[in-house]
Amino acid sequence: MQVELEGMLREPSYMECFMIKTPLAPLKKNHKTQFLFAMFFAIVIFTQLTIILPVQKSVVMGYLVTISGFITATAFFAASVMDPGYLKNAFPFLDLLKQVHPCEMCPDCEVMRSTRSKHCAICNRCVERFDHHCPWINNCVGAGNHNAFMTFITSMIFTLLFIVISCSISFGQKCEKRHPDDVGYCPLEELCWGGMCKVDIVKDILAVSTICLSVFFFLPVALLCSV
Repeated sequence: MQVELEGMLREPSYMECFMIKTPLAPLKKNHKTQFLFAMFFAIVIFTQLTIILPVQKSVVMGYLVTISGFITATAFFAASVMDPGYLKNAFPFLDLLKQVHPCEMCPDCEVMRSTRSKHCAICNRCVERFDHHCPWINNCVGAGNHNAFMTFITSMIFTLLFIVISCSISFGQKCEKRHPDDVGYCPLEELCWGGMCKVDIVKDILAVSTICLSVFFFLPVALLCSV
């Protein structure tokens, strides 16, 4: 018990998405988890476009992965930079205390609370219709960015599913013909990076790794959507 308490009281590692137990020490906003997610997502999409998709005989998965990936990236950026609905005062805090009961004020960020607002301990701000603080976007989810966040996680689910399907059908496929009318023609072969898509062992290892990484991110996203 003592060891567990000492671990929870240590300085937070700020990789909140990997934390099994929430630390007791106060957390602060940071970009580490956000950057980690963006880096993994960029690597997966780059692998798809330059190694996995170029060996496929159809452009359908190419369109699906590209479009859903673009929507995911756009919604991720929007949810990260948008104001989640931070409460602001039109009048000085001390003047409000003279007219409003102290229980209706937040002593930490010195604003008047609304019915559905809640104080975020990480941002140290009160947020209208506060849902939670998401470390992946390094921002709160509230009235201001709720739609962008829901678009982000919904499109993320479809993107990960398309990626897993794309990797699965790429096993054993090769580009054998150069002419569009030939049976073994790959319309996206020109996207192949450094000829790596033609090396079966490299392509298969990257496909398996991508599937594992996609499943790793798919599980918490699917759980979040079901809540």
